[in-house]
Amino acid sequence: STNLVLMEDFGINNLNKIRYLQNSNYYAQKELNTKYTYFIENDSNENSYATALNFDYTSNEKANGYDYTYFTISIFSVILIVFAIMFASYSIAGETKDGTMRFVAIRPISRTSIILGKFLAIAIMSFILLLFSGLISFVVGGAVFGIQSNNILTIFDSSSVLVIHPVISLLIYVGSIYLQMLVYISLAMMLTSFIKSDLLTFILTILVYILNMMLPLFFGVSSWLKFNPFTSLNLYAFAGGGTIVSDTILGKLFTPAVYTGGSIILSVVYIVSLIIIFNAISVYAFKKREL
Repeated sequence: STNLVLMEDFGINNLNKIRYLQNSNYYAQKELNTKYTYFIENDSNENSYATALNFDYTSNEKANGYDYTYFTISIFSVILIVFAIMFASYSIAGETKDGTMRFVAIRPISRTSIILGKFLAIAIMSFILLLFSGLISFVVGGAVFGIQSNNILTIFDSSSVLVIHPVISLLIYVGSIYLQMLVYISLAMMLTSFIKSDLLTFILTILVYILNMMLPLFFGVSSWLKFNPFTSLNLYAFAGGGTIVSDTILGKLFTPAVYTGGSIILSVVYIVSLIIIFNAISVYAFKKREL
C-alpha cells in the first residue's frame, strides 16, 4: 500500500509539472530555473520551505493561519474594492447632485484641495478597512488552523531568491491589494468628475473591475492581455505567487498572473503613473465643472 501511495504521489506531482509547463510563459520558466538553481547551489529542496501563499493550495503540507488569511483577504478585497468605488463615485457626482458640493466649493478652499482631499480620505478609509479585515482574518485563522509554518521561498521578480516569513508575504499581498484599490478609486474619481450620475460612474468602474478579473479566464497569461492597462495591478504575482497553476475558476480569478515580459519595476511605475494621471485628469475636470 505504501508503494501505491508513493506511485500515486509521483503521478500527481508529474501531472502538476506538465500542467505548469503547458500554462507557463517566459517569466514562469525563468522563475523555475532560478528556484532550482538555488536548490542545487544550497543543497536544499522544496520540502525545506513553504510555497508562496495561493488561493488554491496550502503553503505547507497542511493549511495554516497564513493560508486562511490569504484566502479570506482575497475574498474580502472584492467587497472592499466595490465599496471604495462606490464612495469614490459619489464623492463628486453624488454631492453635486444633492447640492452638498456647492456649500463646500464656496469656502476658501481650492478645487484641487477638495478633490485630492476626497481621494485621500477614501484612500485612508480603504486602508483601514483592508488592514482591519486582514487582522481579523489572521486572528481567526490562527485560532482555527494554528500558525506553524516554514519560511516561504520567494522568487522575487523571477530572478532573486528571498526566504521570508509568511507574515512578510502577507504584508506584501495586502500592499498589492491596496495599490489595486487606489487605481480603481482614482479611476472612479476621474469618471465622477466628468459624469453627472454617480450611479453611472459606479457601474462603469465596476464593469472595468469585473472585466479585468474575468478576461484571464478566457485568454490566459501569454495573450494580448499584457497590453491591457489594468492587467498587471497585482504586484504579489512578482513575489512568487504568479506562476502557480490554479485548477478551479475561483483559483484562476484570485491567483495573480505574470505575463510574458513582466517586471515588478515596470509594473510599479505603471501603477503609480495610472494613479497620478487619473487624479490629474480629475483635478482638471473638476476645475472646469459647473456646480
